[in-house]
Amino acid sequence: MSTRRARGALKAELEARLTRAAGPMTARDLHESFGADAPPMTSIFTVLERLRTAGTVHRATGPDGELEFSLVRTDPPQTAQAMLEQLLRSDDRTGALSRFAGSLGADDAAALRRALEERQR
Repeated sequence: MSTRRARGALKAELEARLTRAAGPMTARDLHESFGADAPPMTSIFTVLERLRTAGTVHRATGPDGELEFSLVRTDPPQTAQAMLEQLLRSDDRTGALSRFAGSLGADDAAALRRALEERQR
């Protein structure tokens, strides 16, 4: 049984999973990636369609006929601006940063550490 997520949390979780994915994922793949705390498939499809409409996600038919989703890659300045805008909208910036950092893979976390160290110099 899934618990109620904070507003925008499912969107952020789906984007993070697609970011870390080695390739396109089906809605079923995404659903299974949540394990026991999986949201309803209808919620996953709804958010994926909103992300597609916003131009954040690309949808294609895979080799097995299932819809596959992948994150649309953007250039670094555009990505940084979008991240900053989301952070500025947060009521809990420390919590948002903590959750973001906790969702990073090892390579991305190391890159973030290097960027922060460069900024302090």
